[in-house]
Amino acid sequence: MREAIKKLINNIFLPRWMVFFADMLVISFVFMFTWLLRYNLQASAVDLPRMLAQLAAVMPLFALSEYLFKPYQGILRHSSVLDALDVIKSHTLGTAGMILVTLAGRAWQPLLVIPWSVLISQFFISITLLIGFRFMVAFIYHRLVRLQTPGIPVMIFGAGVTGMMTKGVLEKDITLPYQLVGFMDDNPMLHQKKMEGITVYPPEVAFRKIVQ
Repeated sequence: MREAIKKLINNIFLPRWMVFFADMLVISFVFMFTWLLRYNLQASAVDLPRMLAQLAAVMPLFALSEYLFKPYQGILRHSSVLDALDVIKSHTLGTAGMILVTLAGRAWQPLLVIPWSVLISQFFISITLLIGFRFMVAFIYHRLVRLQTPGIPVMIFGAGVTGMMTKGVLEKDITLPYQLVGFMDDNPMLHQKKMEGITVYPPEVAFRKIVQ
């Protein structure tokens, strides 16, 4: 049963449009939430027509920024720092658009003036949720969904760039019957430190205590 579920998940990828609309939903929800937050979560104090007018004005800007930087194209289960950077760049551009809407509103239409507290809160909360969601999906896939059977314990000699690339292959290719238990490196500055959660051992310790 577990194997069937694993194979099913491995062959299913969320369409890009679904990720795009999920991002838009998060951004719009956070925008409304920050308005509530501004008034200590008292919905009756929020100027609803003003909030909805501002939401209608800024969402096309966020949609445009998503289209330009395409953070929705990343495969969620393999989210990385580069995907997080795309989210940050996209949302920064969208927030810059919100600032322009506010400046234009001050000159021509007060209804579109977005409070600075809403701007700042929306920026940080949205980025946190968008990036956090991606890494949460990746964590669940790599830690819980993948078959957790003990593999052959192996170590990678060298904790440099090539070693990290090898680690990525071992962790992402679920068909390999190996379990990465550490790095070994002859650089004493790296001993007993961790590279992406994997401990670096000196060779003599690695061969004596960790692997045969």
